[in-house]
Amino acid sequence: MSTTIVCRTLTRPQGLASIRSSIVPLARLGVLRLSQRRQFSTPSVSMKTGERSDKEEDDVEKKTAYGPRTKTDSESTAACLTAAKASSFDVEGTLSVSVPVASRVSHRGMVADPTAELDDQLIGENLRTSSQEEEEREEREKVREDSKESATVKYSPIDRRVWPIALSTGLMGISIGLVQPVLPLLATSLNISTAQFGQVIAVVGLSRIFCTIPTSILADVFGRRPLLVFGAAASAMSMAGLGAASSFNQLLFWRLLGGASSAGQMTGAHLYLADISEPENRSRTMAPVVAAWGVGFAAGPAVGGLLAEAFGTQVPFYGTAAVIAAVAAVNHRMLPETHKRSLQSNRKGRVPIRVTLANYRKLLEHPVIRQASLITGTFWFMQTGCQLCLLPLLLIEQFSFTAGGVGVVYATLAATGALFSQPAANISDRVSRRSCIVPGSLLVAASVAGLPIAAATGSTSLLYCSLSGWAVGSALVGTAPTALVADAVNEKERASALALLRTAQDFGGFMGPLVLAWAADMFGMGVPLYSAAAAVSVVALRFWMKVKR
Repeated sequence: MSTTIVCRTLTRPQGLASIRSSIVPLARLGVLRLSQRRQFSTPSVSMKTGERSDKEEDDVEKKTAYGPRTKTDSESTAACLTAAKASSFDVEGTLSVSVPVASRVSHRGMVADPTAELDDQLIGENLRTSSQEEEEREEREKVREDSKESATVKYSPIDRRVWPIALSTGLMGISIGLVQPVLPLLATSLNISTAQFGQVIAVVGLSRIFCTIPTSILADVFGRRPLLVFGAAASAMSMAGLGAASSFNQLLFWRLLGGASSAGQMTGAHLYLADISEPENRSRTMAPVVAAWGVGFAAGPAVGGLLAEAFGTQVPFYGTAAVIAAVAAVNHRMLPETHKRSLQSNRKGRVPIRVTLANYRKLLEHPVIRQASLITGTFWFMQTGCQLCLLPLLLIEQFSFTAGGVGVVYATLAATGALFSQPAANISDRVSRRSCIVPGSLLVAASVAGLPIAAATGSTSLLYCSLSGWAVGSALVGTAPTALVADAVNEKERASALALLRTAQDFGGFMGPLVLAWAADMFGMGVPLYSAAAAVSVVALRFWMKVKR
């Protein structure tokens, strides 16, 4: 049974416009709804009588979400299409629409029927579709805003708190640079062999190996600032002890203390910089610290060499102790704490040692951390073994350099590295980390391989060319491995991941002087220099193939 709705107020053209603007969109919505939910079965409906079986009515009541007695999607679509087809105009120009009784609606107050819910269902579906489109549009706008924001952050200025760290690191570089040309002379005055001198250099790395991970745990418990203060103070004590040392064993002891204190100082500095930086500016944040270290290290050897020639080998060590004590005071005065975790909160959630070791094993399975640790350990195997152990002996024995001349060489290396540190950091942040690590490592390897050739031919030009390439390559590598590892992990894992990287660096620094000094005693200077260059080249090429960042 059907009922005819007569609208005398509408003429024939007005009726056509009204039926097209209301029925056709509703019919399309119904068809769309039906295609989206094909899994629902379509009950059989008599469009003429609007009747259905009891079982079908129970199914409709279970599937509907718009009231106790609404139609399914297929029924609504069929009813809407039938109403559109049944629309006609009589001779007088009045509009008559035949709608099934079960689907009869109340339109603008003309007919009121409590059982008519087709319009409500379709209008609600239309509103929900509009809401979904609005949400999708807002999501797209949010993505565009995020991309614009990330592009802005990529070139944002670095945090101002980096400058106190740079100042303290520059002072530390001056103090360490003072010792470089003097320590070989002190070892010679104590009648220490080349192998023993290698042990004096290597023991610092051994101390760092056993202290880096514990100091990273302490940094999470007490914060970064205490390490920067007390680490520098302990370094001052070790330098004063070196100045007063009169035997090989005393040298080893004070170098052990210096290694432990420097592990705390460097761990605190790296974590501090990681806390105040973002992935988009991490290398640029660390670059001022590297540049400050380079400038300080450049000035230190020249000053140390002059002091040693004028006042003897002990005065530079005492001066170094005073400068590092000033570094501790600067760190205490100018550096606020960046780590929020407290000792009390750590005691409440104390983690067993076996769980901590399991976390470190898990981090070692990370491909980026594993490859970064490998190339860092190999690179510092060559750096400490060749630059800190073999190079001063090569300059003194093969080229007859004085302490002042050795200081000038180290000053030139440090100044060149400081000059190229900021451009290298820009490449690391804006291109990729491996674009700095691999070319820099290969350049350093080629430069080291040129040193024995320069010594054999007596060519100072080749010597200075090799040293310049060494400095530029070291600047390219710079902070890229640290930034790479910090980018690869979340904030909770950052301290542990950087501790692993520092441990690999310290292990390489420990083994390099031992192995290369022994090889120099056994086979001469050429074999260890060529071997170290070959090892770094192979690991750098492997890193290029394994890491894509």
